[in-house]
Parts: sequence; C-alpha cells; structure tokens
Amino acid sequence: MLHAFLAACAFRSPGVRPPATLTSRSGAGPPTVRMFAADASAAEVSSDAPAQLRPQHELAKAWWPVILTHGLDRSRPHPVQLLGQSLVVWHDGAAWRCFADACAHRFAPLSEGRVEGGCLQCSYHGWSFDGGGGCARVPQAQQPHAAGERARVGAFQTREEAGMLWVWGDAASTAAEAEAALPLPLSPLLRQLCERSPAAGFQRDLPYGYELLGENLLDVSHLPFSHHGVGGLAREAGGSLELRPLPPSPPAPGAARFSAAVLQPARDDPMVDSAAASVNISFFAPQHVRYERRPRPGAAANVELFLCPTAQGRSRVFLFNAFAAGARPAVPASRMARLLLSKAVGAVRRLLVGGPPPRSFGAPGTVADHMLSHLIFDGDGIFLHYQGQRMAERGLSFRDYFTPTSAGALTLPRHFTSPTSADALVLRFRTWLSSARRGSDPAVAAAAGSEAGETGEAGERGGYGRSLERAQLLDRYDSHTRHCAVCSAELDRVRAAAKLCKRLGEACIALAGGVLAAALGGAASPRVAGSALAGGALALWRLERAQAQLHREAAAFIFVDYVHADRD
Repeated sequence: MLHAFLAACAFRSPGVRPPATLTSRSGAGPPTVRMFAADASAAEVSSDAPAQLRPQHELAKAWWPVILTHGLDRSRPHPVQLLGQSLVVWHDGAAWRCFADACAHRFAPLSEGRVEGGCLQCSYHGWSFDGGGGCARVPQAQQPHAAGERARVGAFQTREEAGMLWVWGDAASTAAEAEAALPLPLSPLLRQLCERSPAAGFQRDLPYGYELLGENLLDVSHLPFSHHGVGGLAREAGGSLELRPLPPSPPAPGAARFSAAVLQPARDDPMVDSAAASVNISFFAPQHVRYERRPRPGAAANVELFLCPTAQGRSRVFLFNAFAAGARPAVPASRMARLLLSKAVGAVRRLLVGGPPPRSFGAPGTVADHMLSHLIFDGDGIFLHYQGQRMAERGLSFRDYFTPTSAGALTLPRHFTSPTSADALVLRFRTWLSSARRGSDPAVAAAAGSEAGETGEAGERGGYGRSLERAQLLDRYDSHTRHCAVCSAELDRVRAAAKLCKRLGEACIALAGGVLAAALGGAASPRVAGSALAGGALALWRLERAQAQLHREAAAFIFVDYVHADRD
C-alpha cells in the first residue's frame, strides 16, 4: 500500500505547450496573459495583481504552526523559530505558552531554563516568568515584584489544534480575542485523523526558505523526476500536466487563496484509474497547501502540508496524510505491476550485493511512514538549497524564471518561453508572497523569502551565503529525529540492540578462548572443543551481521545520502 503523499502528488511532468495567448491592453503598458494556456475560459489578467493576490494582513499577523505537540516534553522548555525570531515554547500546566527566547534580565535564552511551579525560570539568575510573560520572582530582589512591568518578556498568543502548536506572529497584538477566533485551515478529514492518531504528523526542518518551500509544495510536475524510484514514481512517466484554475473563494478567514484542478487525473496521477476521479490543489495563505483527491465517488484522501518560515533561507514543514477511517487509498491494479517489478529488482540486488531490507509503508505516525517522508524531502533537499544560493549570488528573483507569466505576475519575466500550465501555481504563490512581503515589517519580510539583491543575516545574501556539506543538507537527526518521540525511541532501541550484539560477540570470543585453553590443557577432547569453536564462530558471524544491519538502521535516523544519478 503506497504512502498517501505519493498517492496524492505523483503527477507527470510538464511538456511544451502551444504559446500563450498575448493581447495588448489599450494604451501603453505590458501585455496581458491568460492564467493557463490550456484553459480558454480563464479570464485575462493584467500586470496589476488581482485582489485575491493582495495580502489581507501582514505576514506576522497570522497563525503559524511551529512544532508538533505529540510527545513534546511538558516538563522542559523547547526552542523554536518563527519569522526570524528566536522563541521558546513551554507548558505551564494548563496550556502551551510562547515567549521571546530572551530573559528580561540580561537576555539569556529562556529555552535553557527550567519549568517550575507553573513558571518558566531562567537558569542564569533564577528569574521566573508566569504564563502571561510577567516576572513572578526575582531571587536577588529585596522586595517582591521589585522589577515591575519592565521585567516582562514578550509573550505570543498560542493555540493547539490538529497536533500542532500555533503561534500568532505578532507579540504586540492588541486584538487577542478576535485573533483567537480566526479559523485555522484544517479540513474535517485532518481533524478526524488527528483524533484517531494523535501522532499522525511528520515534521522536518529544511535548509531552504519559505519562498522555495512554497514553490516546491505547489509544483506537482517535479515529482516523477525528483522522486524517481520512490513508491513507484518514475522519470519515464513524465509528460504534460494540465491544470485548470478554480473559481476563487470569497475573501474570508480560512478560505483558500487560490486553487487549481488537474484536468486529467486518471492520466497524470498514478494512484487514480477512474474517469470520475478528481485532484485539486489549493493554497491557504499564508501557511497551508492542500491536495484533495477524490479517487471515486464517496472516497476522499488529502495530503495536508503546513509551512513555517523559521528564518531567512530556512523553513519547517509539517505533513499529514488524511483519509477517512478504514479508507486508506490502495494502489490501482493497473499501476501495481510497476511497483511489484521495482520491489523484485530491489530484492535481487540486496541478495547479490547486500543492504538493508526496505521499510514497509506504515500507518501515519509510524517509523516506516516517517522514513518514506524523509525520502520525499531528501529528493528535493540538495538542489533547493543550491537554487536559493545561486539565485542570491546572481541577484535573481522568481521573475527571472524561464517560464511563462501567469496568475497576475507584476511584470513579465525577463525570459519568456513557450508556456506550460504546470508552473502557474508556483508563479501565483510567488506573486502573492511578493505582495505580502511589501506589506510586512522588513525583518519579517526577509525571513519569509528574499528578492533579488537583498542581504540576509551576517551578510549572507538571501540566507544562502554559507555553503553546507551534504551531511548538513540531508541531515535527519537535528532536523527531525531528536524532535520526534517515535523516531528517537526507535533509534534508542536500535542502538541498544547493537550494543547487545556487540557484548554477545565479545562473550562468544571469550568462550572460544576458554574452550581452546581447556582443549590444550586436556580438560576437553579435541572433538568437543572443535564443535564448540565451530558453533561459536557461527554465532559470532551472525552477531556481526546483525550488528552491521542495526548500524545501517541507526544511520537512517541520522543521515542518508541522496544521489539522483544513482537512482535507477
């Protein structure tokens, strides 16, 4: 049974389509371009961004997911980042709280502190802060509350829904009740999934920014190429991909900013073989991308992805595969042959040259499920970071992409080529983000992505100035494992089993030495000694193989290289 992420997203790649229809507006000015060349009914859009692309609020004035709460230790604080701000989340016994990660005394990180008596205590001098950010205790003060209001720390609104802790990005907000009432972009399927499986989410930190993460999640055409060999995806399946824009939702909190439908899902989605199937892709500004698959009447399966801009050139992603209870999508019979052939070839290769067995596709929230999710993000991790780095080095922006303009881009790209509708959602997201950044504080705007010529922290252009080793770009331990209760527990188990194998092997060697000494001293017959030594050697060989296998399994939680040229 295939992972629902692949079930929802495995589409063909774009091909070359007929040129876009260009018309001139009356008077001077740039031409207009239809949103999708394949859709003759699509309204023409001008270089002025349409109303649905304009930001309804600043980027900071929104709810952002910052961390999964399942398995999160409530007895200690946890550092997080949001929009370039270092924050700390902690539990006061009643609810999760979020502060700026700097003590009001001398700005030491509160994430290195302790949770005591419903307060967050700074470990530098013991100053304690209550859930509202007020200073509850100053051990060095001669009188209680001597620090007064000046000792407050910045406190951010929080809410916990769908297994995620959400933070309102503006600590200076004065409309807490209205903001707390804003609906979050959570589908009924996702809410049902989280009620059944509280650990269903997957979280990973990525070495590229929010702007490239948003592009990537809305770009369905890259999947057969970037993720070749994962769950039946194949480069050979790449072909044309036609998208049709859906009518915009009325502007309202929680509504999709823009959506598109795959015109031929039975052709372009390898998990669908019904003419009645539908696949829609939506962006809910500013933090959610949703794939809605309806493989047949009455069946539903969503892939729900949530974005968190942690810092310039860095981001965090949350992945949920939501489907009705007992209705997880199966592989269509017409697509099963390729999957079985791929598994058979892999089994023969492992028999001949060795290697760990493949992990089965697991239920949401299992180790197997997380390992497959890693493969998806590993496939993009190398080149998305370097894409950002090369764009920053050369002073390029999304307006320089060699692709047609669409979705109301502010200006025509400098390079214009034959259009394909596959890039339309990418350009629409980037156009929306460009507009939203202009309405935001410069520091917040920088954390959500850079434009040509901008400089990030420490002079790093766009946050991509420092080259990273492959082990850093594809790191799994710091980006996921140590934050994940499921994977960290499994890693501990695997390491403990490896240590046990090592000790048993040492015991076998010691026993063999004793038997040999006994034989030489005449206390054991050569026949008995030979049998014992042969049995010990066999046991030692098996233990060493088991230990090597466990070491490979442990490495899967830390770093696995992903070389596209090697994926045949």
